[in-house]
Amino acid sequence: MKLPNPIAWLCTDFDGHYGIGVTKELAKVKAGEHCNDFLPLHPESDFTAFQQRIEALEAALAEAGKLPARVLAMCHARGWSMHWTHRGAYLHLESSELIEALRGKRGDPVGEAADVLLVLMSITESNGIAWNDVLAQCVRTVEKLETKPRYPGEEFDDAIAAKEQA
Repeated sequence: MKLPNPIAWLCTDFDGHYGIGVTKELAKVKAGEHCNDFLPLHPESDFTAFQQRIEALEAALAEAGKLPARVLAMCHARGWSMHWTHRGAYLHLESSELIEALRGKRGDPVGEAADVLLVLMSITESNGIAWNDVLAQCVRTVEKLETKPRYPGEEFDDAIAAKEQA
């Protein structure tokens, strides 16, 4: 079945910028210069629900962007030391608690993982390292490791690798 002509266009860069317009050009103007992908919206498209989802995503992203500063403010308000020796000890402790939770010993794995991120975020923020820069570097590292062969000394399990390739 052939869909009717779109009644509007959504232009996005899938990185927080989007615009909706009755033409691609208007959608691009609303989205800004970064827009490069267009999605047609048809009469049967649930435009209201789609707009609500976009707004909810934007709100969640905005809140997530504020989190590093909130974590650092909370640490200061509670009088926690930001010295690397203390933060490093807490990172080790929280990482160990995460492993124990994963092993089923005690604790909630999600809560323990959140504690690890909280401590890591407090370390980066208190040392002037932007969390977005950390995430961007993580993306670059993953992209590099996705395309490069294993390096000498890299930890891997031959039995698991054989199962994954089968």
